[in-house]
Amino acid sequence: MCLISFCTHIPSRRAALHPGSTDKGWLNKSAMQIAETGKPVKWSTPLGLPCVQPYTKNKRYNVMTPVQGVSLSCPAPEMPVNKRKQSTAFPPNFIHSQDSTHMLMTAIECYHAGIPFRGCARQFWTLPCHVDEMDSIIREQFILMYSFDVLKQLKESFEAYNPEVKFGDLPDSGQLNIDCVRDSKYFFS
Repeated sequence: MCLISFCTHIPSRRAALHPGSTDKGWLNKSAMQIAETGKPVKWSTPLGLPCVQPYTKNKRYNVMTPVQGVSLSCPAPEMPVNKRKQSTAFPPNFIHSQDSTHMLMTAIECYHAGIPFRGCARQFWTLPCHVDEMDSIIREQFILMYSFDVLKQLKESFEAYNPEVKFGDLPDSGQLNIDCVRDSKYFFS
Protein backbone atom coordinates (compact mmCIF):
# COMPACT_ATOMS: atom_id res chain seq x y z
CA MET A 1 0.00 0.00 0.00
CA CYS A 2 1.49 3.31 -1.07
CA LEU A 3 1.00 6.00 1.56
CA ILE A 4 1.47 9.75 1.37
CA SER A 5 2.70 11.56 4.48
CA PHE A 6 1.69 15.04 5.52
CA CYS A 7 3.40 16.81 8.35
CA THR A 8 0.91 19.04 10.10
CA HIS A 9 3.28 20.72 12.53
CA ILE A 10 2.48 24.34 11.95
CA PRO A 11 5.01 26.78 13.36
CA SER A 12 2.70 29.68 12.54
CA ARG A 13 -0.03 28.26 14.79
CA ARG A 14 1.20 30.49 17.60
CA ALA A 15 0.54 33.52 15.43
CA ALA A 16 -3.00 32.25 14.95
CA LEU A 17 -3.65 32.23 18.67
CA HIS A 18 -1.33 34.60 20.50
CA PRO A 19 2.29 35.77 20.17
CA GLY A 20 4.35 32.68 21.15
CA SER A 21 6.80 33.81 23.83
CA THR A 22 4.16 35.58 25.89
CA ASP A 23 1.93 32.50 25.63
CA LYS A 24 4.69 30.29 26.98
CA GLY A 25 5.31 32.69 29.84
CA TRP A 26 1.63 32.74 30.76
CA LEU A 27 1.43 28.93 30.58
CA ASN A 28 4.56 28.53 32.75
CA LYS A 29 3.39 31.04 35.34
CA SER A 30 -0.12 29.59 35.53
CA ALA A 31 1.25 26.07 35.94
CA MET A 32 3.56 27.26 38.73
CA GLN A 33 0.64 28.96 40.48
CA ILE A 34 -1.29 25.69 40.42
CA ALA A 35 1.73 23.66 41.58
CA GLU A 36 2.23 26.11 44.48
CA THR A 37 -1.14 24.90 45.82
CA GLY A 38 0.25 21.35 45.92
CA LYS A 39 -1.94 20.12 43.07
CA PRO A 40 -0.87 18.80 39.67
CA VAL A 41 -1.75 20.82 36.57
CA LYS A 42 -4.84 19.46 34.87
CA TRP A 43 -6.91 20.58 31.90
CA SER A 44 -9.30 19.22 29.29
CA THR A 45 -8.75 19.02 25.55
CA PRO A 46 -11.30 20.61 23.19
CA LEU A 47 -12.91 17.14 22.96
CA GLY A 48 -13.26 17.02 26.74
CA LEU A 49 -10.50 14.48 27.37
CA PRO A 50 -8.88 15.07 30.77
CA CYS A 51 -5.13 15.64 31.02
CA VAL A 52 -3.19 15.54 34.30
CA GLN A 53 0.55 15.98 34.69
CA PRO A 54 1.84 13.21 36.94
CA TYR A 55 5.08 14.88 38.00
CA THR A 56 5.86 14.43 41.69
CA LYS A 57 9.03 14.64 43.70
CA ASN A 58 11.14 11.52 43.78
CA LYS A 59 11.09 9.09 46.66
CA ARG A 60 14.41 7.62 47.75
CA TYR A 61 14.83 3.93 48.38
CA ASN A 62 17.95 2.43 49.91
CA VAL A 63 18.60 -1.12 48.81
CA MET A 64 21.25 -3.24 50.44
CA THR A 65 22.83 -5.92 48.30
CA PRO A 66 25.48 -8.46 49.38
CA VAL A 67 28.07 -6.29 47.63
CA GLN A 68 26.99 -2.71 48.38
CA GLY A 69 24.18 -0.33 49.22
CA VAL A 70 22.32 1.32 46.34
CA SER A 71 20.17 4.41 46.55
CA LEU A 72 17.30 4.60 44.06
CA SER A 73 15.23 7.66 43.30
CA CYS A 74 11.80 7.17 41.68
CA PRO A 75 8.71 9.32 41.20
CA ALA A 76 5.94 8.30 43.56
CA PRO A 77 2.28 9.36 43.44
CA GLU A 78 2.12 9.87 47.20
CA MET A 79 4.94 12.44 47.09
CA PRO A 80 4.28 16.20 46.72
CA VAL A 81 4.10 17.63 43.20
CA ASN A 82 7.36 18.66 41.59
CA LYS A 83 6.62 22.38 41.13
CA ARG A 84 9.45 23.05 38.70
CA LYS A 85 8.57 20.11 36.45
CA GLN A 86 4.85 20.97 36.60
CA SER A 87 5.69 24.46 35.34
CA THR A 88 8.32 23.72 32.70
CA ALA A 89 6.58 20.67 31.23
CA PHE A 90 3.16 22.25 30.90
CA PRO A 91 3.59 24.41 27.75
CA PRO A 92 4.81 21.53 25.53
CA ASN A 93 2.32 19.10 27.08
CA PHE A 94 -0.53 21.52 26.41
CA ILE A 95 0.55 21.98 22.77
CA HIS A 96 0.85 18.19 22.36
CA SER A 97 -2.67 17.78 23.72
CA GLN A 98 -3.91 20.29 21.13
CA ASP A 99 -2.05 18.49 18.33
CA SER A 100 -3.45 15.14 19.47
CA THR A 101 -6.96 16.55 19.56
CA HIS A 102 -6.61 17.85 16.02
CA MET A 103 -5.35 14.46 14.88
CA LEU A 104 -8.25 12.67 16.58
CA MET A 105 -10.78 15.07 15.07
CA THR A 106 -9.23 14.49 11.64
CA ALA A 107 -9.25 10.70 12.10
CA ILE A 108 -12.94 10.75 13.07
CA GLU A 109 -13.88 12.83 10.03
CA CYS A 110 -11.80 10.62 7.73
CA TYR A 111 -13.62 7.59 9.13
CA HIS A 112 -17.01 9.20 8.42
CA ALA A 113 -15.86 10.04 4.88
CA GLY A 114 -14.58 6.47 4.29
CA ILE A 115 -10.97 7.63 3.95
CA PRO A 116 -8.21 5.33 5.28
CA PHE A 117 -6.30 7.19 7.99
CA ARG A 118 -3.02 6.55 9.74
CA GLY A 119 -1.25 8.98 11.97
CA CYS A 120 1.56 9.37 14.43
CA ALA A 121 2.92 12.52 16.12
CA ARG A 122 1.80 15.21 13.66
CA GLN A 123 2.10 12.88 10.66
CA PHE A 124 -1.07 12.02 8.75
CA TRP A 125 -1.18 9.38 6.00
CA THR A 126 -3.71 8.14 3.51
CA LEU A 127 -3.84 6.57 0.08
CA PRO A 128 -2.85 8.87 -2.81
CA CYS A 129 -6.39 8.84 -4.21
CA HIS A 130 -7.67 10.42 -0.95
CA VAL A 131 -5.04 13.13 -0.51
CA ASP A 132 -7.23 16.03 -1.63
CA GLU A 133 -10.14 14.94 0.57
CA MET A 134 -7.87 14.48 3.58
CA ASP A 135 -6.27 17.85 2.89
CA SER A 136 -9.67 19.49 3.13
CA ILE A 137 -10.61 17.57 6.30
CA ILE A 138 -7.35 18.49 8.05
CA ARG A 139 -7.91 22.16 7.29
CA GLU A 140 -11.58 22.17 8.31
CA GLN A 141 -10.86 20.40 11.60
CA PHE A 142 -8.03 22.83 12.34
CA ILE A 143 -10.33 25.79 11.69
CA LEU A 144 -13.06 24.24 13.83
CA MET A 145 -10.66 23.63 16.69
CA TYR A 146 -9.08 27.08 16.66
CA SER A 147 -12.16 29.14 15.83
CA PHE A 148 -12.52 29.88 19.54
CA ASP A 149 -10.03 31.30 22.02
CA VAL A 150 -8.12 28.24 23.27
CA LEU A 151 -6.23 30.11 26.00
CA LYS A 152 -9.41 31.74 27.29
CA GLN A 153 -11.01 28.29 27.57
CA LEU A 154 -7.88 26.99 29.32
CA LYS A 155 -7.91 29.87 31.81
CA GLU A 156 -11.59 29.25 32.55
CA SER A 157 -10.91 25.57 33.22
CA PHE A 158 -7.93 26.47 35.43
CA GLU A 159 -10.16 28.82 37.41
CA ALA A 160 -12.82 26.12 37.78
CA TYR A 161 -10.28 23.51 38.99
CA ASN A 162 -8.35 26.01 41.13
CA PRO A 163 -10.73 28.65 42.51
CA GLU A 164 -8.16 29.70 45.15
CA VAL A 165 -5.68 30.88 42.48
CA LYS A 166 -5.77 34.33 40.87
CA PHE A 167 -4.44 33.80 37.34
CA GLY A 168 -2.90 36.66 35.37
CA ASP A 169 -4.41 38.29 32.32
CA LEU A 170 -4.10 36.39 29.06
CA PRO A 171 -1.57 37.61 26.50
CA ASP A 172 -2.91 39.72 23.65
CA SER A 173 -4.32 37.73 20.75
CA GLY A 174 -2.57 37.53 17.41
CA GLN A 175 -4.11 38.89 14.23
CA LEU A 176 -4.33 35.79 12.02
CA ASN A 177 -7.76 35.09 10.57
CA ILE A 178 -8.02 31.33 11.13
CA ASP A 179 -10.33 30.96 8.11
CA CYS A 180 -7.33 31.81 5.89
CA VAL A 181 -6.06 28.28 6.59
CA ARG A 182 -8.74 26.99 4.22
CA ASP A 183 -7.08 28.65 1.22
CA SER A 184 -3.44 28.64 2.35
CA LYS A 185 -1.24 26.95 -0.24
CA TYR A 186 1.44 26.13 2.34
CA PHE A 187 -0.69 25.06 5.30
CA PHE A 188 1.46 21.91 5.61
CA SER A 189 5.21 22.12 6.06
